[in-house]
Amino acid sequence: MNEMNRELVIQANEEGFDIALLENNDLVEFHKEVFSKQLQIGDIYWARVKKILAPLNAAFIDIKESKEAFLHFTDLGEQFPSVYDFFKKRIQNPNLKLENYTLLSPLQKDQLIGEILKNNDFFPVQILKEPISSKGARLTAQISFAGRFAVLIPFDQKISVSKKISNADERQRLVELCESITPKNFGLILRTVAEGKNLNEIHQDIIELIEQWNVLCKTIYKSTEVTKVFEEKEKTSTLLRDFLNDSFTKITVNDNILAESIRNYIEKIAPEKKKIVQEVSKDVLLFEKLGLNSRLKTSFNKTVLLPSGGYLIIENTEAMHVIDVNSGVNTFKKMKLEGDEAILKLNIEAAIEIARQIRLRDLGGIIVIDFVDSKNAEIKQKIYEAMLEALRYDRANHTILPLSKFCVMQITRSRVKPQVQIKNTEKCPSCDGTGKISSSIVISDHILSRLESNYIIETISKLEVHPYVYAYLKIGFINKWLLFLWKHKNYIQLTQNSDLSINEFFIYDKENNRL
Repeated sequence: MNEMNRELVIQANEEGFDIALLENNDLVEFHKEVFSKQLQIGDIYWARVKKILAPLNAAFIDIKESKEAFLHFTDLGEQFPSVYDFFKKRIQNPNLKLENYTLLSPLQKDQLIGEILKNNDFFPVQILKEPISSKGARLTAQISFAGRFAVLIPFDQKISVSKKISNADERQRLVELCESITPKNFGLILRTVAEGKNLNEIHQDIIELIEQWNVLCKTIYKSTEVTKVFEEKEKTSTLLRDFLNDSFTKITVNDNILAESIRNYIEKIAPEKKKIVQEVSKDVLLFEKLGLNSRLKTSFNKTVLLPSGGYLIIENTEAMHVIDVNSGVNTFKKMKLEGDEAILKLNIEAAIEIARQIRLRDLGGIIVIDFVDSKNAEIKQKIYEAMLEALRYDRANHTILPLSKFCVMQITRSRVKPQVQIKNTEKCPSCDGTGKISSSIVISDHILSRLESNYIIETISKLEVHPYVYAYLKIGFINKWLLFLWKHKNYIQLTQNSDLSINEFFIYDKENNRL
């Protein structure tokens, strides 16, 4: 397994921050932190039921956003009766603590949301998915608080361990360690970075999460209307919380306030890594300097090239993404391989790049990948293993199925952020994106009127135009250009330049200097 080096690049701009995560110098994640944005995943609201959707067994929830949020029955959580009852009682008795509360019977799976909630009911909800396209935010009523080593879940009593910690003895050690320090009526999920950590480190993390819960309870007690009662840390902090380990080698920032904030945060969670923060002047365009802008634009193309000469074609819809792996012309000759060996190398290259694309574009829903076909079962297994390894560091929940008989792989994945739109096309300067250009007479009249209004005709020696405009001005024995020269009683040479767009032109003076 190759050693992983991670680098975070954070560029400040007028709207907020652009954040790029690099792994072994490969761009794998891109985030935008927008100052004006009102909500993000992890935020908790004291919210109101706006409308029960009986046919969907769901409800629209008012969180004071332009689009009503959506809460499905399955996202209420088993302990919702206790959540609803606890906060109802706590508003009457602000000294009530969860540790002293007796949990009610859990929800039954066959219940209907209309039996549990009614319009104008208030209770806490957490953002599960940010608004995407025309859809409002997706909510959960099973609130949680994510820390460095653990996720605290109020009203739960289970202690579980991340599936990515595979060692059975370590899993058992962590569970036994946390049983003695977790308060009553609180559950825990031990995160991957908790592996190998001692009691003191995890206990400190839990204490901070309990304090967040206490602040939430106090805020809700004071709230009589829909309001945000807990705000998730900014993206930079959540990325550091989720990723920061020995593999992080550098964090480059061009904003001194943010750099100091990151240093303070790192000092709390991993003081030995404080020196990796490198601050540069705000005038430095980090993404441009490090070549990230061009890498972003090429990475978000419909066609993505592979090192061997093959390429991917990525087609997107709202719920499904289709990726086709193509060998390209002379790819196998370039690799100097034949048969199964060449197919395996190309497909593994594709698997690694597809995994990067999935994370970078944050593809969600169903992802169907059509690899270069092979009947060899061993090759299919190696492609499957390569994809598992390539997506090992993906934070989103995903499931990868082995390749089918036709060498097709299916992946299901939960999107973790709104889709980022990268501008990799520009408007045509001639037609302004309309697909139509002005007629020759309009373009030529515009050029001649510009000459007359902006320049002294006697100082001009040459006019250079697109061949189409040249042909129009010169058509006929007594043509438009000849009439223009007669009018101003001055000779100006007219030349054509095919490198110009149709509405561009160059003007030169008597010394042949471009004006």
